[in-house]
Amino acid sequence: MNITNTVPRLGFLGVGWLGQLEAIASSNLAIISVLHDSSPELLSEAQAIAPDARIAFTSDDLLAADLDGVIVGPASLNHTFKAIEAIQNNIPVFCQNPFRMNAPETKILVSAAKKADCLLGFNFPFRHTHAMQCIRNLIAAGEIGNVSRVNLEFYSSNEVDEAWFYTPPHYGCDSVIKMGVHLLDLAFWTLHFPAVLSVSNESVTKSLHSPGFEAIAHIHLKNRIAVRLACSSSLPSGSKAIVSAAFHGEKGALCFRNINGSLYDFMTERRRGGSHEALVSPPDAWDGRAAVEWVSSLRVNRYFDQEAGKFVSLTETIAAIE
Repeated sequence: MNITNTVPRLGFLGVGWLGQLEAIASSNLAIISVLHDSSPELLSEAQAIAPDARIAFTSDDLLAADLDGVIVGPASLNHTFKAIEAIQNNIPVFCQNPFRMNAPETKILVSAAKKADCLLGFNFPFRHTHAMQCIRNLIAAGEIGNVSRVNLEFYSSNEVDEAWFYTPPHYGCDSVIKMGVHLLDLAFWTLHFPAVLSVSNESVTKSLHSPGFEAIAHIHLKNRIAVRLACSSSLPSGSKAIVSAAFHGEKGALCFRNINGSLYDFMTERRRGGSHEALVSPPDAWDGRAAVEWVSSLRVNRYFDQEAGKFVSLTETIAAIE
């Protein structure tokens, strides 16, 4: 189907984050046509946002509907399998939580989308914050010269007040690794995905599914760029959470960081010598932008986008760290 200049009909295979559904609904760029989820409560909340949507009792029922795109939610069982099944039915797919997939699964999904020439999108919400957009644009303009070092940090205490942080399977390693992958993606995306030359671990402590998980990794990229990724779910940091991505160049540094321990409020700082300057500050309603942008792309072109293939490199790097 040629979707150009038409309003695509979407199905939600797993409701996922209501904020994304609400962002798509309020954008008026698509019709939310079919909903499927194992949680009656989530379905009820979703229908309040999209009252005209039909409820599909099974995932097969949803995939059999006349849809122009499917958004696969984070709670969906067999996330990768269902995404591949949709692609094989020639239905474009947006994955709300791509970090459920390992490197082999990602390769299979991307290969299926490429073979079917079908649009495939992944949810990288921090790319769409005003703070990170600012940093990427300034680095591209040569604001800090050639980037030589990137420091990525995520430290959380047991006082984080976001409910998702304590809900299985996110608790402990999963939440930390998820945020670590987001930060690593920001480094790769900002630098336009330079080749990965080597990956090494400085330390990985405790069980991968322990609340006390800690890891430090070093990634060396083409053009002599050194990336350090440090994550911990138990380090006493003096804050509920510390999130930071600092890009260091010949003429200074640019830093993306959270404010007051929040996992939603972010700012951009420009650093030169001992001084720093705030360039971007909240408020910024960024949470649903990745999904809305995918819908915008779907309206114009439903065919495979080479950008999707770059996620394979990211998952391979994470596999090397773990």
